[in-house]
Amino acid sequence: MGEKEVKNPNSPKEWDTARAILSKTDDRLFDLRKYGFTFIAALLTAESLLLPYTDTLNTIVGEPPTRLFWDPVNLPDALKFAVLFANLLLIIAVVVIDRNFIIIQKAAASRARVLERTLNLELTEVITHRYRSAKVEWWVTGLYSFFVSIVLTLGFFVFSENLPLFLVLLICGIITIFVIVGIRTSMNIEYKYGPIDFTLDRLHCTKGDKVAITVTNLEKEDIIIEPTDCLMSVKDENGKELKKLNVKEKVTIGDRGSYTFLLNTDELGNETKFEEGICRVYRCKVDKRAKKYDATQPDKKGKKYRRIIDCNEKEGKLEPLNRKLRVYKKSKEPSPSSAAELLKVLLDRLKPK
Repeated sequence: MGEKEVKNPNSPKEWDTARAILSKTDDRLFDLRKYGFTFIAALLTAESLLLPYTDTLNTIVGEPPTRLFWDPVNLPDALKFAVLFANLLLIIAVVVIDRNFIIIQKAAASRARVLERTLNLELTEVITHRYRSAKVEWWVTGLYSFFVSIVLTLGFFVFSENLPLFLVLLICGIITIFVIVGIRTSMNIEYKYGPIDFTLDRLHCTKGDKVAITVTNLEKEDIIIEPTDCLMSVKDENGKELKKLNVKEKVTIGDRGSYTFLLNTDELGNETKFEEGICRVYRCKVDKRAKKYDATQPDKKGKKYRRIIDCNEKEGKLEPLNRKLRVYKKSKEPSPSSAAELLKVLLDRLKPK
């Protein structure tokens, strides 16, 4: 039940798609930052015109005072504040869009890393490791915060004679920085079924085929599956259980490690006489707030392994996967296994009776 040699024939195509998504989102993210940073910098430069006008230089050289075609001194402070506040909102909007592309990249990279385990590749794994080691995301967060600080500095000089309004802008700027950091830390990939990836090697099969269901650990902590743990269950459309998937002995899945269950469709519904139809694979949801630890199995660093939570179906902890498995009824006639046999079958059917 734990044969790791089983490979999904569609994995190379899926991996190519994941890498293509990474490439497209990377290009869009580059364009967003290039044009976004340029636009924000240009806007900040234009807002420097809000600074109070002075003709000190003209007085020194003895020339008569000159005025711009518009006088920022006569502009109401409320309008100046609105312009600077809109700049803060613009920075937050760019951060949200930036983070959206980052999340898509992380999702695609996570899937690519899972597939690379079966394809004997390390491209995404190496890129992800080096990207994280460079802490690029925190540098980008710091750059957005730097733009906020420029807005506050500009506001300090604009509202040099209106301290209460500057204090309001300062509070808005501090809140903006907290929002930027909060977006950076809170907008992450949330796995619907917990930190585990489930992959079915096929969605259509004939009764009697074996379907490989691969479980991959997406976190650093090891996952321990006990024989008593109800990890997965296969049910029909009416919710009637057809098969439970358990391990025969204790299994430990390390970081990015995987374990493959072989589901024999001949064993589906032996008592209910299930021959064909749509099946759903239900799995146990891992709740990070309700972890179970095995204190008898510490690792070298003294940490404890996290276990799969033992699900109780009555409490509704088993959740269906998004993917459905279509099982077709066995054909009465044996299917030809080669082109020669197929040609022979066709010739036999064309013979006059």
